[in-house]
Amino acid sequence: QLRLASVERFVEERLNGKNHSVKGEASLARELIIQRLNHVREACESEEQRLLEVVHAEEERAQQNILTQKSYWSESQDKLLGIKAYLVDTLTKMDDATLLKLQSDVFERAEEAEGILEPQDSDKLNFNPMCARSHLLDSLWASIAMICTAGVKNLHIDERTINQSLILSDNKKVLAFVTKKVQRYPDCPERFDYWPNALSLESFQSGIHTWKVDVGKS
Repeated sequence: QLRLASVERFVEERLNGKNHSVKGEASLARELIIQRLNHVREACESEEQRLLEVVHAEEERAQQNILTQKSYWSESQDKLLGIKAYLVDTLTKMDDATLLKLQSDVFERAEEAEGILEPQDSDKLNFNPMCARSHLLDSLWASIAMICTAGVKNLHIDERTINQSLILSDNKKVLAFVTKKVQRYPDCPERFDYWPNALSLESFQSGIHTWKVDVGKS
């Protein structure tokens, strides 16, 4: 009878109460997830719009400078062609007496041609990729790259390369830094003598690779 009463009380007070509590906490958790993701989504959409506008403005700026330069140098080209035609025609078809009369005009045209400077390239004609840099985007991208574990490969540390300031875990995958060089690893030509570094047994030839670093209280 006592056990039955205890069970009934447990079901009525504990389990039913916990069931209500679980529903409430789950509802709050869902609301928090939706709220936070909506905030992230809104921030991403706002940053996307801002960056696209910045990129568009930078593109228009560069293209406008290019059009301005094209117009200027097209006029300069036409002017030089006109001066060239005049000088060639004058110097080849005029007699000496006429050339003497036109000498000042010839020199003036030649000086006008020399006054047109040599065209030079300029950064103002290039698209500046730095305009698309975003601290928010860089941070989100780095976080996602660290969190997404698809295709994660296990790394194993080459014990021959470990500096004396590092301790290797038993599974040979984790390195920990110690303030004092208490480790006494065998001497190896591959070992890092000064910097607290170590090499992996695996090597990479391509792709993007990330590491997780726990700095503790440092």
